[in-house]
Amino acid sequence: GPRAMQELSNALSGLETSIGATRVGFCLILSFLLSQVVALAYSWTYQGLSYSRSFVHTLVLASLVTTVAMLVVGNSLAIGFGLVGALSVVRFRTSMKAARDMIFVFAALAIGIAVGVQAFLVALLATGAFVLLACHLAWSDVGSRKQFGGLVRFQVDGAAGAAAAAIGAAPGHVLLSAEADDAVAAVAPFYEDFYYI
Repeated sequence: GPRAMQELSNALSGLETSIGATRVGFCLILSFLLSQVVALAYSWTYQGLSYSRSFVHTLVLASLVTTVAMLVVGNSLAIGFGLVGALSVVRFRTSMKAARDMIFVFAALAIGIAVGVQAFLVALLATGAFVLLACHLAWSDVGSRKQFGGLVRFQVDGAAGAAAAAIGAAPGHVLLSAEADDAVAAVAPFYEDFYYI
């Protein structure tokens, strides 16, 4: 009702005087820089097949949006409930391809929250620790099982195509490990410098 609107208006006017444009600008810049570090760590350590530049941008932007939301909420319970109510209308139907992607989203959101509540030391230390641990896990043998597998995709014509077709490699067919070895063995005699990775 009118009382809630008045309380919201009072909270917003108090927010403008208590935070200040310089502090808001500093929070946004710090959130942007720290989330860029997390996004770079994601790019450096990504080992999947379908890298998405859009997802990296989302990490940075999610942190900024979270910082703004936390700055707006401040210490006001009324604004916090209003924000939750407004966001509950939005439905997100994006599926994460890997649990690791979800952890990077949570890290970006946590950085945004920390900067938004002006816990700058927490934001800096948490970003550093997260990036170091993410790099360590990606570049070390933690969790690896030393199983090799991969995909080989190639298109061949003429006699080499007939040889590949003889083992079931139709055009555009993706070969799995054992099939790939057979296909390379069938096609290799037709090419002098044929190799695959």
